[in-house]
Amino acid sequence: MNKILLFLAMLFLTSAAIGQSTPYSQEAFYRKGYIFMKNGSVLKGKYRYAPAMDKIRVISGQNSWVFDATEVDKISTKAPRPVYEPDTTFSSYVYQDSKWFNISELGVMVGDPNDSQSAPMAFSSSLYRQAWKNIYAGAGIGLEFYKESYLPVSVSLLYKLRNSRFTPIAVVKGGYAVPVGESRSVYYDVVPSNIYRSDLIWQGTSQSQSNLDAKGGFLIEPSLGFVRQTPSGLGFTMSFGYRFHRLNYTGENDYRLFIDYNRFLIKLGFTIQ
Repeated sequence: MNKILLFLAMLFLTSAAIGQSTPYSQEAFYRKGYIFMKNGSVLKGKYRYAPAMDKIRVISGQNSWVFDATEVDKISTKAPRPVYEPDTTFSSYVYQDSKWFNISELGVMVGDPNDSQSAPMAFSSSLYRQAWKNIYAGAGIGLEFYKESYLPVSVSLLYKLRNSRFTPIAVVKGGYAVPVGESRSVYYDVVPSNIYRSDLIWQGTSQSQSNLDAKGGFLIEPSLGFVRQTPSGLGFTMSFGYRFHRLNYTGENDYRLFIDYNRFLIKLGFTIQ
């Protein structure tokens, strides 16, 4: 009986000695996660604390480290969120800008107060791609409301002053406004400038009116503004610009009418990248 007890005691001591000599060698005791160090670094891999909880071993890929437990801030099974380093030059944030992004805007075009539509609304959406450094080329479509509704199709160049979450931008846009729906414009028979309206009355004649067909026209739009980007990829824009567009109408007897608009443009929008 004493021999059996002595044998069991020796077996227990031997097992304990083996366990103490190889505290990190048993794969079953390792866990997986993200180890956040107090110096700001994050390690992804397997980890295990020493029996005294004063050391931790981390295995990541082919590398293995042993740290003091006091160097660890926390351990999590969730991946860390992207960290944005402060840009001391502009007191903003530096981030990896996307080669593709979209800008959608809604605004008004303030024109001549004598015009029947002094502030028509305008919507536009453009897709941009990086062409060279901070210059982006884009194409877009929109919807605008004058006496008729128009669908402007445009190409544009956009310049970002810097690669940061907040940056001024400059945009030059050109294109063609395609009419949508029927025209609501009319024209009156044209008389020579040396014949006065009173002469028409005495002669027993009067002016007649006819409907015009809207044919659309070209446009050009330079503007300045800014973009405020959020870490999620959604941003906000505001811009001020100048819009020139020439609308073309046709009528009976080869009648043609060109109307030039010069307007001040104010737009608010958002960007996704």
